[in-house]
Amino acid sequence: MKKNTEETTHRLIAEDATRLPEILNQTKQIYPKIQDIAKAYEALKLGPFTNEVYLEIISGGLSGILKQYHASIEKMLDNMGVHIASLRAKIREDAYAPVNAIKAAYQPLMQSAHSTGLKQINFPLEYITIVEGAPTVTADKKELLMETYCRTYISTSGPEKAMHDNLENLATALTAVFNELHKVEYPLHLINGSIGFLDPFLQLSEDRKTAKVRAENVTAIVNYKQRAAKYGG
Repeated sequence: MKKNTEETTHRLIAEDATRLPEILNQTKQIYPKIQDIAKAYEALKLGPFTNEVYLEIISGGLSGILKQYHASIEKMLDNMGVHIASLRAKIREDAYAPVNAIKAAYQPLMQSAHSTGLKQINFPLEYITIVEGAPTVTADKKELLMETYCRTYISTSGPEKAMHDNLENLATALTAVFNELHKVEYPLHLINGSIGFLDPFLQLSEDRKTAKVRAENVTAIVNYKQRAAKYGG
């Protein structure tokens, strides 16, 4: 079987599964906003609030739903035999309350993708699925969250690989040095200031016994020049 190009040109170097429960926990902050818009939608009497309706709202806004609602009002007026313009206008006006409610619920929902405190994650609302009218994160979306936010890949060739391999060598060497310093009971607090520059590259244990590559930073380190030119820094 032919391997996926992504699999052959990138390799997994780190996975932090502890982030997933944290993300899922904070994702629940979005649920009340979804429930608000679900309640407002059902007040339009256009049918149940399904996942298809939810996806339409978060991807295309309210225009299609409001068009459908206005068409239902006009059809109702025709079926009732209401032909006097002023009366039709009055009924339309009264029918706008549910429209205002769903508009009021829409903006907070869309903003919630950027305000859940997910460590700078712009959380895609598509990761949430409506199942039997209630929001949830299904197993396939949990896997997508893991892939997007909890796993770190680097290129299997070029600067990323070279940087990661060299940092691994540095981490191994520094761990060995720490081990020797502990053996001779050298006061390691004396070198804390000197090794502070390593913080973007290596995670040092508090007891100064081990050093580990900050895998999540490798790509950013390699691309620093381009990022600095683009964003300043």
